[in-house]
Amino acid sequence: MKDGARERFDVVMSSETTQFRRKQEPEKKDGSDAWYYLGLVGQIGFAIALPIAAGGIGGAYIDTWLGTQPRATLLLLLLGVVVSLVGFFSVIKEVSRNPKNF
Repeated sequence: MKDGARERFDVVMSSETTQFRRKQEPEKKDGSDAWYYLGLVGQIGFAIALPIAAGGIGGAYIDTWLGTQPRATLLLLLLGVVVSLVGFFSVIKEVSRNPKNF
C-alpha cells in the first residue's frame, strides 16, 4: 500500500457470517491512448455528418417523388443541420462531464 492511500473493502453480510473482501477497482482510461481520441473524433464526425447527409438524400428523394424540386431538399437539409448541432453538443457535453470514462 502506498503512503497515504487507503485500501477499499466490500462488506458482505449474511445471517451466518460477515466477510470482508478487497474491492476491485475498475480499469481507468488514461486518455492518452490514440484509439480513444480516434473514437472521439469519429463519434463527433458521425454526429455531424450523418444527419446532414440523410436530410439531403431524403429531401432529394422526396423532391423527385413529389415534383417539388428544391423545397423538401432544403427543408430536410436544414433539419439535418439542426439535428447534427444537437448531437454534436450532446457528445461534447458527455465528454466534458466524464472525460476519462468516455
